[in-house]
Amino acid sequence: MPFLHEFGPDDIFQNDLETSPTKRITAYSGSLYIDEARFKGLNVATSSISLYELNVDRAATLDDINSIHAFVVKDGSNMSFNSITTGTYSEAEYGTKLTGAYPITASIDRQYIYGGRTWPFGHLFRPNNADKLPEGTTDLYFSQSKSLLSLRTSIDKYRKYSSLYTFSGSKTVDPTLPPFLTGAINLISIPSIFYGSTLEKGSVELEFYYSGTLMDKCRDERRNGELISGQPGALTSGTTVGLVLYDEGFILLYNEEPINGDDEILDSYSATGSEGAGKGFRPNWTYFWSYNTGSSGSQGIEAADGVDHAPGGATRTDANFGYFPSSSHFVMNFRGKNTVPTMTMFANAPAGKLNNSLNPTWISSSYSSWKEQIHFDSSSYIEPKEIAIKNTVESEYCNFEDKFEKQTFISKVAIYDEDKNLLGIAKLATPVLKKETDSYTFKLKLDF
Repeated sequence: MPFLHEFGPDDIFQNDLETSPTKRITAYSGSLYIDEARFKGLNVATSSISLYELNVDRAATLDDINSIHAFVVKDGSNMSFNSITTGTYSEAEYGTKLTGAYPITASIDRQYIYGGRTWPFGHLFRPNNADKLPEGTTDLYFSQSKSLLSLRTSIDKYRKYSSLYTFSGSKTVDPTLPPFLTGAINLISIPSIFYGSTLEKGSVELEFYYSGTLMDKCRDERRNGELISGQPGALTSGTTVGLVLYDEGFILLYNEEPINGDDEILDSYSATGSEGAGKGFRPNWTYFWSYNTGSSGSQGIEAADGVDHAPGGATRTDANFGYFPSSSHFVMNFRGKNTVPTMTMFANAPAGKLNNSLNPTWISSSYSSWKEQIHFDSSSYIEPKEIAIKNTVESEYCNFEDKFEKQTFISKVAIYDEDKNLLGIAKLATPVLKKETDSYTFKLKLDF
């Protein structure tokens, strides 16, 4: 393969490109908008980001032959998809192709973890120290708290930045520490597709609006994960309302103090109120991001006496009474950090080289029968010695053929490995004319 040329020692560079994607997400009345965009694809919800941007504007059913599908073959590795149940996987024969559907999307999730419990014996959640749960209620302590409990190691990792990352905090033991085990926790999870490898310190800002008016905002101004309220006039101004887990993409809001002193400012943050009825909750940071039905908790949890987390202390029935907060909307701003490994390659086309072509049109039409003149037998292969090359030099004059000059048109640059396996092809938008006196360098960049 005479057209192959090896890269020189200074022709290949490997480095890391650090990007800083900025996101602004707005949540209001059951809808979430990313970067103010209302449409991200036919099969992608407004509140979501597509991972690979596959099937975003085409049919995404598994039986559609025109759509793209992920697949694995059942073998001893037991690899499968979350959409395939254990029973279905067990029944499938070895060698069966298991398919998954695109697009794969992700959105920001919120979980409200109820307070009012005592640790470690309060997991049965018995109001008035009863021996058993009230009839019709379900003990959901572990299902409610398992996400928070699983973050304990991650929370402790950040203790070097602030003492507030103390997981065993309790309002009754130390009022300065977050009540991870006894108080209400507003857990917001941001998928890594939104920010990359980590959230950038000092870039996280949350805004809490009521009827279009900014009531309070908080930001990690100290760059240590502490979200500090900074809106003049807010009752929480100057206090820490939550924490950020930068690498994991979690925000924990725990300050239950009312943001505003006006008793008339109420909204259905627990998804149990409606317009004109049941709007009995004053805004606080544990209600941040409760923009959709049932966003403040799970059905079947009964509030403990004296704990204002369910209307009137009654059993929650989100499934029957689901309403959006009608007057509040929320904004989340942050920047991410994403490291992209890149390889830059310089493909050189020096003067005096790469001026021969393997394209059949390179031969003059008057020698179109040159292949018929080839002689070959068991011991030899002989081509004609003199074959005219087509003169591609463009003349400035009509009906005049300019002096012959060997030249080629470079339209593609192919990359091969050391075993001459084709790895990729870079296509030029417009073919480049190369004369024997010309020297070109093509810069190729590959992101991993």
